[in-house]
Amino acid sequence: LARAGELGPAEQHLRRAAELAPGYPPALLPLARLVARRGAQAEAVALLERALQSAPWSPELHAELVGRLLAAGRGDEARERADRARRAGVALPSELLAALGAD
Repeated sequence: LARAGELGPAEQHLRRAAELAPGYPPALLPLARLVARRGAQAEAVALLERALQSAPWSPELHAELVGRLLAAGRGDEARERADRARRAGVALPSELLAALGAD
């Protein structure tokens, strides 16, 4: 639905899935991406943080969170989260690290 441009119904379905299974990354990640598309970066960050509580090893979730923090203008926090992920052994995409100015 979201790909077809029907963000309202897609968001409703994803929110319902997140209600039924709080912390379920397969519902929270696309919901975070969808709300970010409409400019709600802070909500996207909160959803990703919830997802990471259930899947702290997920490189995709960490990368998405760092990217959303950057998009929200929270560069210091993005760098700190990237450092935390790397210390935990989670590999982040090199393009994301370059955007952070990390080595």
